[in-house]
Amino acid sequence: MVKVLILVEGLSVTGVEVFTRNLCLGLAGDAEIEVNIAIATLPPQRYEPELSAAGIPIHRTAELGGLRSYPRHLRAVYKLLRAARKTGRPFDAVHCEMEYYNGLLLFVSWLAGVPLRIAHSHTAKTAGQSKRFGVRLYRRCMQGLMRIFGTAFLACSPAAGAAMFPFALAKQITFLPNGIDMNRFYPKVTVPASGKAVNLLFVGRLSFEKNPLFLIDVLRQLHTIGMPAHLSFVGIGELTEELRAKAATYGLADSISLLGLRDDIPDLMRAADLLLMPSLYEGFGIVLLEAQACSLPCIASTGVPPTADCGGVTFLPLEASLWAAQIQTCAGNGFPSNMDRDKLAGFSLDAMVRTYRAFIRRQSLSGSSPTAQKHS
Repeated sequence: MVKVLILVEGLSVTGVEVFTRNLCLGLAGDAEIEVNIAIATLPPQRYEPELSAAGIPIHRTAELGGLRSYPRHLRAVYKLLRAARKTGRPFDAVHCEMEYYNGLLLFVSWLAGVPLRIAHSHTAKTAGQSKRFGVRLYRRCMQGLMRIFGTAFLACSPAAGAAMFPFALAKQITFLPNGIDMNRFYPKVTVPASGKAVNLLFVGRLSFEKNPLFLIDVLRQLHTIGMPAHLSFVGIGELTEELRAKAATYGLADSISLLGLRDDIPDLMRAADLLLMPSLYEGFGIVLLEAQACSLPCIASTGVPPTADCGGVTFLPLEASLWAAQIQTCAGNGFPSNMDRDKLAGFSLDAMVRTYRAFIRRQSLSGSSPTAQKHS
């Protein structure tokens, strides 16, 4: 049995954390892989109870927050890996899911003698995609560490792989599609009634890269052309108050709802007319899959890779007038008829777990890289 430690910041609401939760639940009790999770967050996490109940060990390292916290976190990860070795049941693999910080985590894993060291990209944010020289330099250095100390590379999409691993050939990167629970996300059976306000939905973190403020401009355009619409935001983040203030400034306070974190997202999707994803960049866009599984048409920015498009997504540049026109066209038309249900089935949780299991089996058989041999 291969013992794997997944390093992730938390277990709450981000796409990476949802992926980790789904993958680990799918591997609970697996005959080939024993999965553990190490988180860098001290408060209780949203998905922690169900993962613990499924028998998934969860380790706490050190909380990240500020530059001084990173050395503490790296030391904690090293101690965890070495402690496992001393028990006689060391970790065979470390799976890093913390963006460019993966570089340092892979280095520490090598120091601790872990033979299989996996870097996983969930973002299409490139190393040069920052105005700050220090950030660009940091990302380039982390890519160098990933190239040297990584033995295997995973990506949620080709765009995410190319962004984080430009040093690797495409054939050296394994595409691991994010999976969704088809038992929760299934098609709606009712058709939206004509003549009512269009029910628009945003699901994601209220943060810069998700670009939720843009949707207030879209809503303003819709009201200008006389089309009644209501926009619900599901999620939390640092832009919550700015979003509320911008809506009030344009007289749209009554046209938006800030719903916070919700457990009934499938029901909200089945009740909506359109899902909107105006992200500046995305590694995958799992919300698009969830929406299409619920027969909910989507409009996404061109910053979102097309990987998750199963026939129900329209991609547009970030121009509010274009989005308003497309919403007007889509309203009341129902779900696009060219939906590829076979492609959607390939993004099931079972398919994701099968791909991961085959990946770990293949990497385990190939052994560690010649660049960094296992320590004794």
